[in-house]
Amino acid sequence: MAFSEGAQFRDILLVAEKSKPHSEDIIGVVFLKKSIREMALGDSSKIAEKIREIPCKMGISKNTDFDIYFETYDELCKLEDNLMPILGASYAENIDVFTHFLNLLRTRGKTKLKYLSTFDIREGFHASPAGLSQLTFITRETSTDRTKRAFLIITNEEGDNVEATVKDSNLIFKIPKGSLLPALRTLTSVESFYVGKNRDYFVKEEFEGFGSLLSFSKWKDKKGFDWDSVRKRVEDKATYLALARRFRPNSKSTHFFAFFSNEMFISPHTFKILRVSEEEGKLQSLFLNSVISLLCIITLREQTTEGFTDIMESDLNYFTTVNSSKLSEKEMQKLDSLFQELKDVKFPSIVEQLEKRHWARLKLDEAVLSIIGFSKEEINEWLPKVYDALVRELKAI
Repeated sequence: MAFSEGAQFRDILLVAEKSKPHSEDIIGVVFLKKSIREMALGDSSKIAEKIREIPCKMGISKNTDFDIYFETYDELCKLEDNLMPILGASYAENIDVFTHFLNLLRTRGKTKLKYLSTFDIREGFHASPAGLSQLTFITRETSTDRTKRAFLIITNEEGDNVEATVKDSNLIFKIPKGSLLPALRTLTSVESFYVGKNRDYFVKEEFEGFGSLLSFSKWKDKKGFDWDSVRKRVEDKATYLALARRFRPNSKSTHFFAFFSNEMFISPHTFKILRVSEEEGKLQSLFLNSVISLLCIITLREQTTEGFTDIMESDLNYFTTVNSSKLSEKEMQKLDSLFQELKDVKFPSIVEQLEKRHWARLKLDEAVLSIIGFSKEEINEWLPKVYDALVRELKAI
C-alpha cells in the first residue's frame, strides 16, 4: 500500500525478464508486508535478496517481510484481459483460495454460467448538476445513516399523497403519488435485496410549493428548473434490477450489491441498471447477491478508490452470473421458492453475513452453488474457506 510518494492505494510493480516465455514458466506475485515508509535503503536491499533466494515452485512462500504466491505463465495468460483476480487481494493465501474456487466454478458451471457482458448494462439517472438529486429523489429513513446525505425525506405516504420534509427543517411538502415513480436512491441500510415496500421515490413533475423547495436546494441554474428535460432523461432509466457501482463493501450499512423490484424503479448513476424482464431480474438478483458476485467485487474492484468500490461497466463485464436459458424447469422452480423465502428477510451487513454464517446467506449460496453443479461435499468444503478469505479481504480494505 502507498508505495509511490503521496499515494493512498495499492501499487503494483512489474519485474520481468525479456525472453520468450513458456507455458510452464513460474510467475511470482510478491505481497510486501512492510510499509516502504518504515524501511531504510538497506532494508530494501535485504528484502530484495530474500526474494531472489526463494525457490520458484508452485504454492505459497511466507516470510516476515513478504509472502509470495506462485502461478504458471499459462494460468496468467488466461487472465490477460484482467489480472486483478491474482493481484487484487491483500493476502497470498486468499488468492490461493479464490483461484482454486474460481477454477472449480468454471469447471462445474461450464454451461450454466455466463458473463454480465451479455446483458444490456446502462448508467442510472445521471443526477447532475448540483441540486438535481435533491429535487428529484425522496429518501426513506430506515436508519440515520441512510439519510445523512438526503435532502427530502418521507414522513407519511398514506392516501393519495406522499408527505416529505427537507432534512433538519419544519418544511412539509405534499406530493401527489401520480407525480412520483418508485426509486432507490442509495443502498445504505437497505437490508433486503427486494426493494418492494422499502423503496424511495423519484419526482417526475412539479408540485405545489416546489418554488419554495427550489430556494432551499443547491440548484443554481438561473433559467429555472426544466421538468421536460427531467422526464426525457428518466424515461429509459426504469429497471427491475439495479447494481451498486460506488459503495463501501465493508461498511456496517452495506447489505447487498444487487436490488430487485417487481415494479420498475429509478436509481441514480451511483448504480448500473440491467435491461431485463421481471422474471430474469428476479433470478439474477439471487445470483448477483451470491458469494460468486462478492468474490467478483473483491477481486475485480479498482485499487485507486481506497475503501470504496467503483465498479465501472468494463468491470461488470467480467462478473459471472447464471445463464437462465440453461436451467431446467425444476431448477427455476427451486430458485423461485428461494426468492419467495428470502426476499423480505433482513440481512446483517455483508461482513457479518459471512463472518457469522447468517442462515439466509448460507441458504442463498448453497442453493446457487448446488444449481451450478457443486456437490454437497464441495459446498461444505469450499464455502467456509471462501467466506473466511472474503472477510479477511473486507477487513483489509
